[in-house]
Amino acid sequence: MTKNPHPMKILILAIIWLFSLSSQAARFNTAEDLHEQSMKEFVHGKTHSWEENIQWDNWDQQFKTAKAKNKPEDAQFLSVYKKIQEKQYQAAEKQLQQLLAEYPNDIRYLNLYARLNDLQDKTATIKQSYEKVLKQAPDNITALLGLIKNALSHNDFKSATKLSQQLLNINDQLYIPYLVLTSIAEAQNQIDSAETILIEAINKTSSNFRLQFQFINILAAIYEKHGMKEKILPVAKTFQSRFQEEALALAILAKAQILNQKYAGAEKNLKKIIQLNPDNVVSRLILADLLKQSKNRKNERLNLIDKILTIDASNTKALRLKAEILLADQQTEKALALYEKAYQIKPQNQTLFMIVDLMKLIGKTKQLVLFLEEESQKADKFLLAHYELGSIYLQASDQEKAIHHYQLILKKKPDHVLTLNNLAWIYSEQNNPAALDMAKKAHTLANDSPEIADTYGMILIKQGYYRSGLTILKKAAAKAPGIFTIQYHLALAHSVNKETKQAIKILQRLKTIKQTFPEKQDAMKLLQKLSGINAVSNFINFSALSPACDEETSFSG
Repeated sequence: MTKNPHPMKILILAIIWLFSLSSQAARFNTAEDLHEQSMKEFVHGKTHSWEENIQWDNWDQQFKTAKAKNKPEDAQFLSVYKKIQEKQYQAAEKQLQQLLAEYPNDIRYLNLYARLNDLQDKTATIKQSYEKVLKQAPDNITALLGLIKNALSHNDFKSATKLSQQLLNINDQLYIPYLVLTSIAEAQNQIDSAETILIEAINKTSSNFRLQFQFINILAAIYEKHGMKEKILPVAKTFQSRFQEEALALAILAKAQILNQKYAGAEKNLKKIIQLNPDNVVSRLILADLLKQSKNRKNERLNLIDKILTIDASNTKALRLKAEILLADQQTEKALALYEKAYQIKPQNQTLFMIVDLMKLIGKTKQLVLFLEEESQKADKFLLAHYELGSIYLQASDQEKAIHHYQLILKKKPDHVLTLNNLAWIYSEQNNPAALDMAKKAHTLANDSPEIADTYGMILIKQGYYRSGLTILKKAAAKAPGIFTIQYHLALAHSVNKETKQAIKILQRLKTIKQTFPEKQDAMKLLQKLSGINAVSNFINFSALSPACDEETSFSG
């Protein structure tokens, strides 16, 4: 059964929704927008928890304001908060306790004390601290927000809902309570309720661009996630009609149009954004990606990408897009150079795959091995380099080097299926009994993969478990009728189980196939051998054949 996500995980979806087509930061007219800054940070590859993406309180702003005004009565507050900023929690707590002894009803100190408890994960006293504030000031927003956050951290959705509604009764222009109510409803699969909450939020904040942008972003994320992308378009159109000169409003509309395959409208709006802000990298990237659907607009795409690289020479998305275009033009060397440059700037698995494939295509095997050996010495995230090296050495029949790299992977990721599969095959070739357990583990982890099942089935056959191997290979062959190697292996399994007719039937079908495959010659040899056996089967009791003949058939050819 699929578990519902934590109610606040939708916040991440909402934040990244708008720019999911791009991997670079935006430069929009509303650059001061805090929400946009969160998107920029995500786009640059930084990851945050949902808590880090919400401004639960305004303590930092209070500190900056008090520091700027430099009033004597703020001196104690400034002193305490500076300690908190520097994570001198014990010293801050001691000073706050002294201040509260002198000013027991001071709301700011009570709230700050509650916040300090939160920072120190003093779960037993956080709630009490905020409730003490509300006794003095029942409508205190900071305390209510603190209690909402605390309730969510304990999965107390009922309290979080009640507190959020209480907060909206005080001020219906706040972001977080709507967000909390929406997130809880979405996590509980109450999609209609989530939609209703967000539409109410949009209606009540119709004059506030920042809030409108955030709520529409979240609504769009929910629509997209739950297969209702057609609902995004009218909401985006209405929003853009109210804020016609806002680049973010145009961007939301363009994204909605792309999702609904309204490509001409999306192109028009992306170009408007570029007119509003010529340095807007994200819109140029999305437009360049969009235009690839038109075969005759290659030069236009290249011009867009070159402009991006003029603005930001280290934009890896643009480098990869340009490489993609050059590769389509069979300019393999130039494409490889761009992928290598992108990888130097920001190492990513996708880019590494392209470098590996292109180096293999060009025949730069020695350079590839040197490159991968260097990458494999880096951090854990470069385990992919070890895998590629293992595969290269496996193809070159250098089993010991392949084993070395595969074992390094399994030390870090013991459940890496492809590594388990490949290493199991090598061990089987070396008659290492560990092959069977390793292949079985890979099959257990990926029992839907016919390739993984093929390895497991063949190792079972080789170790004498003929019936079990046949059962596994039948399932693998049924899932992959077009993988002729697996079909050949099934024929082998039938042959060792003395099911000659079934084996011949498969092999005769393989004989008629025009495409070649690595084992085709072996398959034809086995067909010839089994056909000879079958020709005299009316005169010889097949079951009387010696076990040695059965063993010979298991891996003959």
